[in-house]
Amino acid sequence: MKVCKIKKILPPSFAAVAISDTTTYIAFVEIEGGFEDHTSENEQIDAGLYTRSQVHRLLETEPFSSRAQMAAYYFAEGLEVCFRG
Repeated sequence: MKVCKIKKILPPSFAAVAISDTTTYIAFVEIEGGFEDHTSENEQIDAGLYTRSQVHRLLETEPFSSRAQMAAYYFAEGLEVCFRG
């Protein structure tokens, strides 16, 4: 996978509020290419390109972090995120 364009990088946010001071960044990018398996024994990531209806079903059947759940919900509902700048 190759990043073609970085649209926006959000400010750092806490990965686990009140548990750790670890922060992460969320980036919105345009990409080309495919996904490769980078899962480890500690996590399972099923990377892919999903339709809105597929994400709707995943929200009902699969566990999400709260941050990923919110992003998936916005996508599934067709809600738009506006970037300023």
